[in-house]
Amino acid sequence: MNMKKKLRFWTAKRKKGKRDETGTTLVDGTLRVSCRACGNHPDYGSQACLECLKSAIIAIGEPERIILEKGVETEYSGDAVRIINALAAIESSNWDVSLGGDGPGCAKCGYSMGALREIVWESFPDIDIGGCIGHLDGFMPEKEECRICVNRAYKALARAESSFGAVSDDILRAAYKTVGV
Repeated sequence: MNMKKKLRFWTAKRKKGKRDETGTTLVDGTLRVSCRACGNHPDYGSQACLECLKSAIIAIGEPERIILEKGVETEYSGDAVRIINALAAIESSNWDVSLGGDGPGCAKCGYSMGALREIVWESFPDIDIGGCIGHLDGFMPEKEECRICVNRAYKALARAESSFGAVSDDILRAAYKTVGV
């Protein structure tokens, strides 16, 4: 048998699965994220990486394992993936920007769902929903659609607070398992 045939025999073909626009795939429960075009170091604990992972999970589904590809592959599984899946679920259910208004001034509004989302996530993993609610408390809109948006935002923040509480407990349990406390 010649060498070419041997090599072809051992070359594994990648299974095709769900794929998003960035080439990220979900095959057999493994989410493969290509980080080659990103300027950041692949670390699921960083804000940029977490945003990318949440978006990928929302777009193509929840994985059992995550592999970040950038030179050397970094794999995550277990508690880490379970927590990231939970964060993606929070993102998709609580921060739906369509709940807010869609007028021309809504995108610039500091009290819009998008702006509130940014306030909450910028302090991750220390989430302070109370501070975000405090940000809303001083806002007294004149327009009816703005009042409706603010009411929806309060409800979304209440849902997010309970969801973040559950995820925070998971993060603490995972940390205690890691350090053996």
